[in-house]
Amino acid sequence: MIPIPPRSLLCDARRHSLAVLAATMTLAFFAFSMTPARAGVACGKNEPGFPIPQCCSASDSCSGNVTGTCPFGERWPTGLRPGLPDTLIAPERDSTQYASHTIPYVGSGHELFRSVDIAGSRLFVAYTNGISAWNIANSPESPLKLDYRDGVQGGFLSYPTTGENDAWIRHIDAIAPVGSTDYIVGVAARLPVGLTLWSFSTVTNTFTRLYQNKVVDAYQVRLVESGGRVYAFAATDSGGVRVYDATKALDYGPGGCLDSGSQCAGVRLGRVGGTTAIPNAEFIDTIQRGGTTFLVASDFLGAANAPLGIEVWSVPSLTTPGTATRRYAGGNSSTHGLAAFQYGANYYLGAMHKDGANPVLDVFDLNACTTGSGSCTLPLSSYGSKTFSGAVHNANMHILTYSSSQGAPFLYHGASTGEAKGPAIEHLLDLSVPGVIKDITEGGATYTEECGPYANIDYFGYYNENNSDGLQNVNGWSGKFNGQYFYRAAYGVLDVHVRDNSTPIPTVTTTVSGEPPFWFDVPISFSATAQNCTGPENWEWFVDGQTQGVSSNTRNFTFNLCPSASCPPDSFFVTAEKQACQSDPGLQVNGVNVSVEDPRPDVQQVNIAPAGNGSNSYPLCTVLTFTADVDGRPPFTLGWEVRDASNGLVTSSIGSSLVWDTTTAVTTDIFADGFETGDTAVWGAPVPPALFDVNVVATNSHDLIGDTGTVAVTLTSGAAVFKDPALTWQDLGAGSFSVQAQAENATEYRFEFADPENGSAVGCQHYASCVVVDWSGSSEATYNWTPPNTPGMYGVTVSIRGCNTGTPPTASILLDVTPQDPVAPEITDFDVNAAASAGCSCALGFCNCTVNSSVSFTFGATSQPTNFLFDWDNDSVFEQSVPGTNSSVTHTYTTIGVKHPKVKAVLGVDESTAVEVDQSLTINNS
Repeated sequence: MIPIPPRSLLCDARRHSLAVLAATMTLAFFAFSMTPARAGVACGKNEPGFPIPQCCSASDSCSGNVTGTCPFGERWPTGLRPGLPDTLIAPERDSTQYASHTIPYVGSGHELFRSVDIAGSRLFVAYTNGISAWNIANSPESPLKLDYRDGVQGGFLSYPTTGENDAWIRHIDAIAPVGSTDYIVGVAARLPVGLTLWSFSTVTNTFTRLYQNKVVDAYQVRLVESGGRVYAFAATDSGGVRVYDATKALDYGPGGCLDSGSQCAGVRLGRVGGTTAIPNAEFIDTIQRGGTTFLVASDFLGAANAPLGIEVWSVPSLTTPGTATRRYAGGNSSTHGLAAFQYGANYYLGAMHKDGANPVLDVFDLNACTTGSGSCTLPLSSYGSKTFSGAVHNANMHILTYSSSQGAPFLYHGASTGEAKGPAIEHLLDLSVPGVIKDITEGGATYTEECGPYANIDYFGYYNENNSDGLQNVNGWSGKFNGQYFYRAAYGVLDVHVRDNSTPIPTVTTTVSGEPPFWFDVPISFSATAQNCTGPENWEWFVDGQTQGVSSNTRNFTFNLCPSASCPPDSFFVTAEKQACQSDPGLQVNGVNVSVEDPRPDVQQVNIAPAGNGSNSYPLCTVLTFTADVDGRPPFTLGWEVRDASNGLVTSSIGSSLVWDTTTAVTTDIFADGFETGDTAVWGAPVPPALFDVNVVATNSHDLIGDTGTVAVTLTSGAAVFKDPALTWQDLGAGSFSVQAQAENATEYRFEFADPENGSAVGCQHYASCVVVDWSGSSEATYNWTPPNTPGMYGVTVSIRGCNTGTPPTASILLDVTPQDPVAPEITDFDVNAAASAGCSCALGFCNCTVNSSVSFTFGATSQPTNFLFDWDNDSVFEQSVPGTNSSVTHTYTTIGVKHPKVKAVLGVDESTAVEVDQSLTINNS
């Protein structure tokens, strides 16, 4: 038998070259035969990522992997080589063979990669129907997959159950919080996935979902850390840019929180600029300067939504994003991708927009928009702009990603076309030299493809759709540097490139210790580090460009206390330069802006609880609590006093709050038509309102005189009487009732529920242990009550109190209580959790697990049962029980074969009506 040569040997080497080109930078290489194409042998399509020759000869036929000099130029641009020469890209990062235009099923090995981000030593990747995490510390040119979450496997809530869905996941962003071993990861996706927030443990190397808002159509997500908390900005369709507290999402634990229209308390913080701002946003980015977060946003959708152009917002309070202020609005209304970044002492904004058929990159100077207040303009910086010509660039959207490599700033321009067709549609741009935008993806030798359409090809130069020379599904979307390694999500490939033969830029970076706010007259600590610069550790320090002398790489600065009459916040730019590299013409100096504030106390507002009716008017005898919002440097000492209309002192105290029982505010002898009988006062007509001033003085070590705040309070008096109707009730279902009472001048409501057997109070007596509802600013009180599981007529009595200390008025109603039979819970979920199981793999609803491995199951029910029971051997014996609050369980099978475990949920001890649900999995030897 004549052996058939491998398919890789049937076509000319140049065809294989293009196969790798189309798989682009996956470029894992190995040597192969230079056998030319033979007559009658058709060139194949959708080949895997074969290595391309390193050099070309004058006749443009490839000469193999030649070491040493390349006389006619390298196949790739100088200084940006493919990772791991002579090695094929790992199959789990190569989907170029996938020929369908629809998204493949999970487990098929054809993830289509869309977005990357890097935090610490982890690479986070979003592909069309899931997310993954990779270790890039130990072998950066060959990342190790650590964990992944595919929606079809239950990793996302409400994820479509079919794999044939188009591009659900859009964008991923990750952050490594200070002092934490867990990373926070944000994922933006189309509905019904929406926005999800995850934690990723560097100890277990696993994802845990924290939060999902499945009612927003999310395009991009950006994470920032401020004040020790992590916040997420999400660009949404017709919902503007919304802010979420990711740290709060951690409080919900491993089960996470599903925000399907009702807010998960404390996570959803609001919309930047309120409901009237940014009607819709596609691309967003954030930067932080002087303790303030700045948001940039764009929307190119035009006819689909109102065109936005570019907007810049100042968001000083991430907890109240609705109070953000717009700094800039304008620019080209077809603006696409954005990237905000700091380089040296300056802040920049890269923006992609369309100028006719050609995409244009503008790099703006963003400094004016990140200092001072009010609106600003965006003049072109010294970088200028760059136009990418060619009708091929008429893509659906243009994406921009920022990263740095060895001190040099880079912008990666990708585009969404499904597959790129024709000349290059991606560009890696070096901005390290002011005034120059250098495309490092240009260069390298060219050749003519063998199998048509016979175009001139270079490394980043040409991709074909579904023809005999090119590979399907290759399209650069996003890419980021980590040191000298560039990681790119290119739809059909997740690949690595290495920035070789580049001279690292000497860089000095200054940082400030601690979190803002920073104060005048209080020492502030700074430190400086140098990269790519050696020599003695002598450092020259500068504040706003003025030299402060030479010292070590750490330095404290105390800025003078501002004038006593006025003390507006001020900003100072602090830099350090290592003297050993000051003479290097390429030195990049990255400083830090600090906003310094007045440390003296400034009382902003005096707060009252309960809130009252809006005019600080309260019935006499209300117990009021006062607190103050104080700006300045803590700790503060607060002194309180209450004075009446004649400036007489009523009460005073020192502490963080004042609790004032207004019962003692007015003596009984001024009560109109009132009289006394022993210790009991009986009320007549109301007295005129009494006015009081509540004053607070705040002091600290910087100002012992302090600042004063005042709030006026009006007290009204009169008998506590019921309105008509005095009591109403509502059946809440599930055996519970809501009872409402209406009264005037009542400061206390007491609810008493009578036993149906003997009429006595259930668990309380008047003014002892009854349910008490204090006055809350309205003329009614409500208490929700679940009676004992005993049928009958229950008496509900409500008594009210005001300043009358005689017999409290009462009102009563009867409730006919008929307990409902409990509803048996039904199983809603019983699945193998392959991601949490050792030795298990699942695809298309079938699972295979290794014998003696720990298999993890997830389960749930329509309501919380008493227990879940499990029959692991399908022998009708339920040998394991777990509490009804559980949602997962593990079991180890010690024999091979097809297993049919069962689960049922029971209430109490009655198992007779429980519905059993089974699962199927196969246990193998290996």
